[in-house]
Amino acid sequence: MFACSGSPENCAAIPWLATTFGAEIVAMTLDVGQGRELEGVRQAALAAGAARAHVLDVREEFARDCILGSLRQDAADYPLADALARPLIARKLIEIARIEASTAIAHGGDAGDHKAIEAAARAIEPSTRVIAAAGAPAADNGYTVHTTLWGRSFERGPRHAGDALPEEIYSLTTSSTRAPDAAAHLEISFESGLPVAINGVPMTLTELIESVTTIAGNHGVGRVTDDVSGTVCEAPAAVVLHAAHAALGVEAMHALDATVRVELFRGSHRVVSAHHS
Repeated sequence: MFACSGSPENCAAIPWLATTFGAEIVAMTLDVGQGRELEGVRQAALAAGAARAHVLDVREEFARDCILGSLRQDAADYPLADALARPLIARKLIEIARIEASTAIAHGGDAGDHKAIEAAARAIEPSTRVIAAAGAPAADNGYTVHTTLWGRSFERGPRHAGDALPEEIYSLTTSSTRAPDAAAHLEISFESGLPVAINGVPMTLTELIESVTTIAGNHGVGRVTDDVSGTVCEAPAAVVLHAAHAALGVEAMHALDATVRVELFRGSHRVVSAHHS
């Protein structure tokens, strides 16, 4: 059972796995909010030699089980948009592997991916065999982009190490210099620590994240750089919702109703008010 992203480098791992282990390879792709049609990923996996290819829409699960957990822990120094998905990938690999009677699970990620996926998989199924598959070497096309519902992260290739990211690479956030001159205000309603409405309009968690992403991103809010790795991300909803949740403090988890008002203006955000009952 192979976790397939659909990239040429990743799909190259399918024939490698089949040859190396003499096994039938079944692919699995998760929709965690990449914002693109994934039928092409299914076809790419099949074309690479997969016997079958599962494509699962797990956006609500990702929001509920992964994003909400991060939000409640106020883990906001750097929004780990793609890393948050690793436990869910492991769980779904195990679930589909059971259906397919697969004897091992595999992925084409890096060492960090392998460690996290292996730990999460073995917490569910201690005897699980987890294989880090060897795909084709990644071409240095400048930047690698990882996208989920929670945001997008960018890694610079060797040719661009230390370079500023080109403006055109951003798709969720407007440059602060091009953001509207008038500030926007978001009133975010919480129930027991869970954001449930924007400006009085009830929404599912997925809908709410998408709405905050659109509004905050339009005002240039959400660009963050990890001081340790230098990795850059754009995660408007993560930045705004973490700020709103943190403003409520530890009592937010127990308050039945809470409201935070956030101002967005040309790349900056600030909590204007926060109260709970």
